[in-house]
Amino acid sequence: MATCRLTPLQKEQREELRSLTGMAARLFDVPFCSLTLLADQKSHAVAGHPQWTVGGKHDRRKSFCHYLLVPQRPEILIVPDASDDGRFRHLDVVKGWLHLRFYAGAPLLLEGGNRAGALCLLDRRPRAIDAASMAVLWNISTIAVRYLEGGLDEPCAICDVGIPRWGFSYRNTAWCNALGQEGDFFWDSHATPTISKEPWTRHLEAINDGRNFHVKIKSTISGDLTSNIVTLMFVPMRRAGDINIPASSASKHPPCTCPSASLYHVTLMKSPITPEPDGQDSALLRMVDAEIGPLLGKGGYGSVFRGMWRDTEVAIKIIRAQAQERETAWFEASVMQDLNHPGIIKCYDWASTAAGTVIVMQLCGEGSLQSAIDRGHFQRDGSVFTEEPDMQRILVCAMQIVRGIRHLHEHDIIHADLNGNNVLFDSCSGVKIVDFGLSRLLHSKEIESDEFGTVTHTPREMLVTGSLTKKVDVYSFGVLLWEMLSSRRAYAGLRYPEIVASKVKDTVRWCAPRGVPTGVAHIVELCTQRDPASRPDFSEIESMLVVEARHIE
Repeated sequence: MATCRLTPLQKEQREELRSLTGMAARLFDVPFCSLTLLADQKSHAVAGHPQWTVGGKHDRRKSFCHYLLVPQRPEILIVPDASDDGRFRHLDVVKGWLHLRFYAGAPLLLEGGNRAGALCLLDRRPRAIDAASMAVLWNISTIAVRYLEGGLDEPCAICDVGIPRWGFSYRNTAWCNALGQEGDFFWDSHATPTISKEPWTRHLEAINDGRNFHVKIKSTISGDLTSNIVTLMFVPMRRAGDINIPASSASKHPPCTCPSASLYHVTLMKSPITPEPDGQDSALLRMVDAEIGPLLGKGGYGSVFRGMWRDTEVAIKIIRAQAQERETAWFEASVMQDLNHPGIIKCYDWASTAAGTVIVMQLCGEGSLQSAIDRGHFQRDGSVFTEEPDMQRILVCAMQIVRGIRHLHEHDIIHADLNGNNVLFDSCSGVKIVDFGLSRLLHSKEIESDEFGTVTHTPREMLVTGSLTKKVDVYSFGVLLWEMLSSRRAYAGLRYPEIVASKVKDTVRWCAPRGVPTGVAHIVELCTQRDPASRPDFSEIESMLVVEARHIE
């Protein structure tokens, strides 16, 4: 992923960014918050604590923020304890006098999708952070992007509606100039233009449901009771937009959280108000008799929450599908409920309406396979730089994945999106395959599909002809095995068009890194053959893995 060039920041931009990073540090109760820009091979902190904004530019490859460029789709980077993470424990800021441990960074996405840098929270002690707080961090980063792109004249505030009179967490200069800054609370600076109580009922209902709402106010800085009436839009900051939020895992570290449920981003209305649906998620949850808890993760698949179902702690997935996608959501839920295998996530209950689908699932709280790969979990000394894979750990994990997918194939089901984010660990370090949103039931040996999964793990035939067979999952497993062996992401840092072009031209060969046993390297090569007919099936892969496991022992 290429970075972009920004024009030199003006004094006004730096002042707004310093104010924003200071607010973020207070809100999350961390000693440091930094805004770092990435250009060429350098990183440069331009706002935040003085320790981060002095000393000039640094090699970005020796920084936390560099890893925000790795995922194909932008996502937040969370490092609970850098001293226990193979990517970062060698950094000077970790092992040196700064002794950093915790990092949470949201990418700065400019128009067009280029990543300019990151808004980062840092601490000298290990911390945990939940998904809802990550969403708030992401929303703060979008405000920073507006300042980087010159949007200094747009009034903007962050308001905590969970406290009396709605306390301000942040107001920019444009807000103070246009709408006043009397006191630390929203209703100290503004007054409603009507005495009707009906709008307050709507506001409270919207806040309880976590929905947008709008308020008409008049600023107290003007004596004119009519000319200064404006409409403000309140948007909950726990919504994350089009950004991947990694699943929260169980952690012994103290939490780094904020009042995410009651924080709202406030801006001036510039377009007609779009009515919002009300209570749709609540109606879905009542159908399965579940109680929703904190957000665990969010992506293109929907949102997953921690919750309770019949006195059992569960994961609750809510898919807000359009009408044409409703059948896909039904199929995903029915597949999970019908299959019973230790390597496949268990579905306890599900329900669907015109508004969407809710699925009550087994809770896997130990993180994803992708997260384990990123932090060097499958390397012998826990470092992503040594290229000494822990073969026993890799083979145990690979065997569980193979047996889970083999069970699917025995029931003529293709997963069609096997990747590290769709494999989770339970509390006993067991592997669970999840997310069957793109799965298909085979009525013949081959079907055609105009949808495909994660492009990095998708074989050439799916992109070129749309041919979907069981060998698509075999190819995806081969790429996943290569990632476990190398502790690297496939096509790391490349953009979508570049990945597609390399696959169509067939320019990539998946070769296992040095030190990998010949038999395991051969499995990677066989699974990623261009010709689907040359790839083994999962019963053959399982047999080969069993042989290799005996050699390791």
